[in-house]
Order: sequence, then structure tokens, then C-alpha cells
Amino acid sequence: MKDVNSFARITNRRKGSRAAWPLAFLLCAGLTASADTLFPGGDPAGSESKVYKDGGAWVQEISGSLPAPREIKVVTEAGSVKVRGAAQSNLTYVLKKRVRAGSEEEARKLFSSFRIQAWSQGEVALFRGQFDSHYGRRQASVDFDISAPRSTAAVGAKTGGGSVAVNNISGSVAVETGGGSIQLDEVGGSASASSGGGSIELGNMGGNVSVETGGGSIRVKSAGGSVAASSGGGSIEVLSARQAVSAETGGGSIRVQKCGAEVKVESGGGSLEIGETGGAVIAETGGGSIRVWGAQGNVRAGSGGGSIHLTGLTHGVQVETGAGGIIAEFAGGAALTDSMLETSSGDVTVYLPANLGVTIRGAIESGSKNSVRSDFGEVRVVSESDQWGPREVLVEGKVNGGGPLLKIRTTTGNIVVLRAKK
Repeated sequence: MKDVNSFARITNRRKGSRAAWPLAFLLCAGLTASADTLFPGGDPAGSESKVYKDGGAWVQEISGSLPAPREIKVVTEAGSVKVRGAAQSNLTYVLKKRVRAGSEEEARKLFSSFRIQAWSQGEVALFRGQFDSHYGRRQASVDFDISAPRSTAAVGAKTGGGSVAVNNISGSVAVETGGGSIQLDEVGGSASASSGGGSIELGNMGGNVSVETGGGSIRVKSAGGSVAASSGGGSIEVLSARQAVSAETGGGSIRVQKCGAEVKVESGGGSLEIGETGGAVIAETGGGSIRVWGAQGNVRAGSGGGSIHLTGLTHGVQVETGAGGIIAEFAGGAALTDSMLETSSGDVTVYLPANLGVTIRGAIESGSKNSVRSDFGEVRVVSESDQWGPREVLVEGKVNGGGPLLKIRTTTGNIVVLRAKK
């Protein structure tokens, strides 16, 4: 766990030179190597190699095996990386270089411009790939396909631009790509994933999850710990998390279906939807709608212009929107505290259980064409401004003898207080 975290920290720093990747990679593993070891000639020792044509491309396929490792680490300037756990006693790999060339001779020259190394150092299996020239980088691609025992304790991978997939590993995972997609599933430990712009999809994860992409979508099926997710503009979806969820996107929608603790979500303008939570909810968007149901904690929600709909409320709420309507359905309970519902333009509708005690204070700032409606006789209009100016309607009432304060304010909408259906 310690080595993987060190690997993630090192690879997240932006180096001035690509040549620093392999050296930093080895240092984080606690290894040393000479220049000859870092830049060996030929294929990895003990491997088999063949060259063949596949459609319009030439392929050099290098296959081999290594002793079962405790950790796997891959650093490559380009290409996809795939690591999967299986019921096996050693590590096997297939590395494919792919180029477009007019002849096998030309292809072999291009193959030589991208060097691959696979070796073991103690309990660590290491893979690296590096281009010797910009020409080769433009012409070639490479795939790392690695199969290892499921009991592998840690996997770390970094690629300059290809996709990354890690599946069926009992330990922790830390991966990074300059722009490709990331897919992780059946990971027993914690996981971190970063992409410059690709999508990230996580299946069943056993521990804490931290994911980041410059603009792609993020989807987490299940996390045994907390989830921290960030996208420059894509959508974020978390179906289930045992602990807290924190999600942020520059403009996409966010949906959290189930969470065992508190939820904090923020979007530059997308819609927000939060389902069953075991704690408080904070939801903010620059302009989209917000929906929260089943929060077992205080709710704070704000939108620059969208509607807000809250149901199953048992704690206090603080809600504000610049232009949409608000619907708040209270479920009651001893945990209810003072609350506030406010919109600049739209109706505010409140549903209260028949036996819930609250004290209501409300106002319609420009109420000449708006009204107050209530199923509770205690809620009444108490004052209005004079006929020469905008008519402000003030509302007040102690429902069921009063209780926590519920403030309601709208500039141009109606105030509606209804009895909740059983």
C-alpha cells in the first residue's frame, strides 16, 4: 500500500522531461539501475517474439512470464495497459507493438524505435516502454496485456495516452493516463485513477476511491469506502458507496443513488440527484435542477436557476434557487431543526405530516398576483403593503402548536402548505 501511494504521488507530478519517468518509477519502488539496464537492447530476457501482419498494420508480439509478484508497476510513454487477476501461480504477459509500414523491413525499423522492458526485482514485476525518437512515436502504438495472480497486493500503471484497465485484483490500484479511458473492476483495496480527458468507469471496488478526469464522464458502481470524483465537464454517477461521497464537475450532471454517509456534490451548471444517504447533503449547481430524497441529515441545496425538489426530510434544510420552484416534503421526527426555503421566481410548496409541529414565517415580496394556500388553519396572511406599491404578503402560523422555525420566501411565486398524504 505504501509503495503504490508513493508511485501515485510521483506520477502525478508533471515532469519537465519524459526521460525522468523510468528513473522516478524505479526510485519509487526502492530500486536502482544503471543506464544500460534502463535502456537494454532487444526484447525482454526469457521472452518470445514474432512479427506478423494484421490488416493494414505490422505487429511485433512479445510474450513471456515472470515469477508471481507482490506488486506490478508499468510506465510507458504511449499505449494501452491491461492487468487482470486470475487463478495462476505466475505472471504472464503479451506486449504488442503495432506500426503502419510498407514492408516488414520498414516495420522492424519502427519497432526498434520503441523499447520495452519486463523484469522482476524482488517481489515487484516492472514494465516500461519508451520511444527513442519522435518519428517512432508518431508511427507506433503498443499494448501491455498482463495476467497475474488475483492475490497481487498492488498495481500501479502510467501511460502517456492509451487506455488502462485493471480487473480482478485483491489489492490496491493506482493508474494514470494522459488522455485515454480507464476501467477498473473487482478491486479489493483502495483505488485512484486519473485521466487527462477520457471516461472513467469503476465496477465493484472494495475500498476508498479517488478519480479525476479532465473532461470525461465518471461512473462508480459500488465502493466499499468513500468516493471522491472530479471531472472538468463530464457527468458523474455513483450507484452505491458505503462511506462519504464528494463529486465535482465543471458542467455535467451528478447522480448519487445510495450512500452510507454524507454527500457533497457541485456542478457548474448540470442537474443534481441524490438518493438515500446516511448523513448530511450539500448540493450546489450553477443552473440545473436539484432533487434529494431520503437524506438522513441536514440538507443544503442551491441552484443559480433550476427547480429544487426534496422528499423524506427528517432534519433541517437550507434551500435557495435563483429562478425555479421549490417542493419540500417533510417526514417529521425529533431531529428536525430550523429551515429556510427561498426562491427569486417560483412557487414554494411544503408538505407537512399531520402531527408535525413547526412555526412558519413566510413572505411573497411582490404578491399582487400571487396567493397563499394552506391545508392548516393556523397558517394565515398577517399583513400586506399599501395599494400604491408592490404588495408584500406576509404569512405566519404555528402548526400543531409550533416547533422549529420554517422560513419561506419567494419574490413572485405562490406559497402552498399542504398536509402530507400518509
